[in-house]
Amino acid sequence: MRMYSTLSSKLKTGLGLGLAPARAQAPVRGFLRGKRCAVLLCAALALAGCAARGPVGLRLNDLLSSDYARMQRKIPYDTFAQIQMALFRHQRLCGGDVTFTADPTHSSYALVTEKDFPGAGWDHTLTIQLVLLLDHPIQATAYSYYAGTERRFDRMFDAIIKPDVCDGKPAAKQASGAKH
Repeated sequence: MRMYSTLSSKLKTGLGLGLAPARAQAPVRGFLRGKRCAVLLCAALALAGCAARGPVGLRLNDLLSSDYARMQRKIPYDTFAQIQMALFRHQRLCGGDVTFTADPTHSSYALVTEKDFPGAGWDHTLTIQLVLLLDHPIQATAYSYYAGTERRFDRMFDAIIKPDVCDGKPAAKQASGAKH
């Protein structure tokens, strides 16, 4: 009987445990090598996705940070209902797609948003976070991923505070008879 001299020769024959010879194990090793490569590729892609954090994966919580805060204002209303009514009125008179969304988990928070295009992510959405404080005007902070959006935010604030004004001009007489 011949003794095995190296560990590699023992591994090739299955350590004498009656396993199949190396040539029969080759497809199994190829399969395992392919699985290993697939796992490594998935891990590399996952890490690359984390490292390449750009506006594509921007979340609302990311946007609502001081890095993207563009301006702050006080809105002279006491309730979110007044803001909603003003936005509805402005949309009826002037058009536009500024939307109001109350935070379902915190009754003192709400968002006013305007998307650059339908289906836009948070990187292409102008966002005003509203905070309702007791016995104070509503605090508003405007957020945008891109700089240079001050004029658009001014129009959004005008839609809230002056709903009868469309792009600096009074709305049509027939629709301005109702109160807000």
